[in-house]
Amino acid sequence: METRPLATDFLYSKDFVTRFDTWAIQGLTGYSRRSFARWAKLSSPNFMTLVIKGQRSLQGKWLDGFILAAKLEKEEERYLRLLTGFENARDGRERAELLQQIQKLLFSLKTKSLASHQLEVLTQPAAWTVYHMLDLVDQNSSPLWVKQRLRFLELTVPEI
Repeated sequence: METRPLATDFLYSKDFVTRFDTWAIQGLTGYSRRSFARWAKLSSPNFMTLVIKGQRSLQGKWLDGFILAAKLEKEEERYLRLLTGFENARDGRERAELLQQIQKLLFSLKTKSLASHQLEVLTQPAAWTVYHMLDLVDQNSSPLWVKQRLRFLELTVPEI
């Protein structure tokens, strides 16, 4: 069985939850989304489905429950709390502060899987939009491929 995905490998909490769910389905004994909700002490048996589909964000009791049921290490828990806080923050100053905390945490962990400079993409609205809009099934590194996929956005090739 492959190892459990690490929260620090992801720039977006929904991607981590989706990967965790896939990993759990493949090899975690007794796992189902309904049983995971029980382990998380949540009354909504479909909370994982709602998070994975992007219909609800991972915050509040749902975040606490996920951390409990997933049995995350302290550093992963801290990272996931900072990341979800960043995702849900609306104030630019708060987002900048959370980004700085995320970068410091990753630096202190000496993580090789997620360079802190990659987090800068989260502060750039156009890049964030591109990240969420692209279907990467047949991707290639050509800026023209990206531009073709995003034909309704007015981005130049150098911006991409």
